Amino acid sequence: MDQVISSDGNYLLSWPDVKRNNNNNYSGPIPTWYKKLTDNYVLSNNLRLIHPLNDVVCDISRTHKSPSIIPAITIPKSQWSIHWNNVQKQVIFGKTLSQDTDRSTSISYLQHFIPQQTHHDNNLTPKKQLLGLIACKGCLLHSYYPHDTRPTYVIAIRTQKLLLFNIFKKSSFEYKSLLEYYNHQTFVVATKPFHTLRHIAYEHFIKIDKSPLNTSSQRPLDVTLTPNTSSPSNNIDNHIDHALICHPDLKIELKSCAKKLESEILLTFYTDGSVQYIGTTHSISGYGWTQVQPFTPRINFKGSTVFFPSSSKSESMGILTALIISPFNCRINIYTDSANCINIFNTRMQSGIVSPRQKLKQSNFLIWDLIFFLINEKHLEWLNSNDHDALCSIKVSKQQGNRIKKCNFIYLTIDIQQRNYPRLYSLGSIPCIECAYARDDNVHVGLCKEHSNQIINILTQAAHDLQELIITNTKDAGFDLDDTIRSSPLFNTTFDDILPQSHPGYLLIHHLVLSDLTLIFYNYIKDKKLRFSLFLKFFSTLMSSIDTLIWSRRASLIKQWESTLSITKNKKRFYRQRQKKRAPPPPAPDVSTQNSSPCRNYNHRHVATTPYYRDGIFHDHHAHIR
Repeated sequence: MDQVISSDGNYLLSWPDVKRNNNNNYSGPIPTWYKKLTDNYVLSNNLRLIHPLNDVVCDISRTHKSPSIIPAITIPKSQWSIHWNNVQKQVIFGKTLSQDTDRSTSISYLQHFIPQQTHHDNNLTPKKQLLGLIACKGCLLHSYYPHDTRPTYVIAIRTQKLLLFNIFKKSSFEYKSLLEYYNHQTFVVATKPFHTLRHIAYEHFIKIDKSPLNTSSQRPLDVTLTPNTSSPSNNIDNHIDHALICHPDLKIELKSCAKKLESEILLTFYTDGSVQYIGTTHSISGYGWTQVQPFTPRINFKGSTVFFPSSSKSESMGILTALIISPFNCRINIYTDSANCINIFNTRMQSGIVSPRQKLKQSNFLIWDLIFFLINEKHLEWLNSNDHDALCSIKVSKQQGNRIKKCNFIYLTIDIQQRNYPRLYSLGSIPCIECAYARDDNVHVGLCKEHSNQIINILTQAAHDLQELIITNTKDAGFDLDDTIRSSPLFNTTFDDILPQSHPGYLLIHHLVLSDLTLIFYNYIKDKKLRFSLFLKFFSTLMSSIDTLIWSRRASLIKQWESTLSITKNKKRFYRQRQKKRAPPPPAPDVSTQNSSPCRNYNHRHVATTPYYRDGIFHDHHAHIR
């Protein structure tokens, strides 16, 4: 497909273009395979593909023929070429005046032409827009032309290959249709649209040029900011001096913040940004952050930008200024409410290599180039505890709600479902789906006979992981660490058949944490910041295994059981609406009072007592809600 589509992967080439690219090797009528492509894979007569191709492998040497290098100064008659300027990030159009090929590489002298969009029509697609070019009247790219004094505004470019394009004749319909827009100016009309030629020039620069576009070659900042491990504070000052164009007092304030935090290894920032008077000449975008990590200096900072104000730029600048004052080899938590910043960070962090074309499409890509430069330069480590896009997303709310329900023993087990939907579930006591020996309720979760093997495996693996974690991150763990872990009631796996109700692991299953676990961290890890990060890492892994092996497995079995009774999600959703006018079902005469279903007038939001103080569950003053 690469041979019959455009270089940007969006259009199918016309049959004359296919023949031209293959040296006119095809003769006769249009083949059937090409007709099948036009009938099934394009949208309309403009040959736009239904499913555009990404990362097209473009053979520039085949699709764009370059002139042979002749060892002399040649003057082409009518030769138009395009070149990519990496400084301005734009394509250069020019008419070749002469070529000096006496050296190893060719030097082309071009009369500079610039695109003119006075005839732009919003009703046409970019491919239908005609590209008009007029002679440049002066810019910083112009240089001296030694061969003739008549041409003005000439550009000298050292080239290895030329990308040529054609123009319409003055007698063509395309040329005549633009005469009224140029007021008798001298102009030419290219045969290809602007975005196609720009893409071709950029692809040529990426694939053939000796210096491909990358982060280090875009900005002179990278050359100046050379790592200097002997003096990290000087490097931070260097970053502030060269990366920001602002008032000197603002740089002094940032350097003062960096000086206060130079010895910290864990920082927590809350960043925000906003825009005022948007759409007016007084529009300004502000940003700020606050550092709230316990036992560290409480520092606040705020600033503003005046050029191209936008809310996403303000949020990005808040993250940038927070990173630029952070010390080397530091762990950082950054909390922001900008979905745009979170998406850009995840895209760049997860994809690894982002193509320059994708990078240019990202908003404020220069700011994010600097952000990731600082991350790599300072060897920063990010603690991403929230794996969702937003702090208040539906997924986070559901996750936190499930934890609250589990620790308060009001999670949606079968007995609560039976209370809420009495017409969907049978009357009486419904036994556990897994063991069928006891009533299915929150108290039974963890005490079920079928959970014993999973609990033993979880606690055994957790004890091993805890010992390895402490030994790896501390130098003086001590010889009694193994005995301490084995003697802890939390990791006791010598119970018979089922987990005892007094075992600390029972509270752990219901998302409650005893001091037995935290005491081990306090005794063997003295650094409070390191202790916090290691506990977060260990406990997240432990609770994830509990949720997967016990709660999720149990939920899938209940769902299968409900499907056999034709109990679906929609039936629960519209239950109140459908049963509103129906009388409640009469109680079964042979069902005792103890086994009857609970009353439907239960107040769902009222929890009078803590779950671990109820009858049948032991109470512990050292239990902490996670």
